[in-house]
Amino acid sequence: MSSKSLQLTDWHIREKLRAVMYSLDVYISNGRWNGVDISITIMFIVSFSLRYTLPLNTFQIDRVFFAFTIIICYFRLLRFWFVLPSIGPRIIAIEMMVINEIIVYYTKF
Repeated sequence: MSSKSLQLTDWHIREKLRAVMYSLDVYISNGRWNGVDISITIMFIVSFSLRYTLPLNTFQIDRVFFAFTIIICYFRLLRFWFVLPSIGPRIIAIEMMVINEIIVYYTKF
């Protein structure tokens, strides 16, 4: 291959990569994704890759990453339940009861 054709091939690869990155940027900035979704995806990829790269004696680090990922996923799912008219008020009532119980518990001790 000549130097000119190699430069054109590199340019073509860079242009395709730039086009993909631009379309990904447009997709994210349109509001279809938000920071929570992106952080969930990144944390899952990190915890999944840690699961297969870390030795067994440091497996606790991976469990912590998985736990944080699951907690954020549950909070993300709870956001949808607030919209439902039959479940939303019940979740708010449960939240208020839990807060009241925590206040009572901590004021006694």
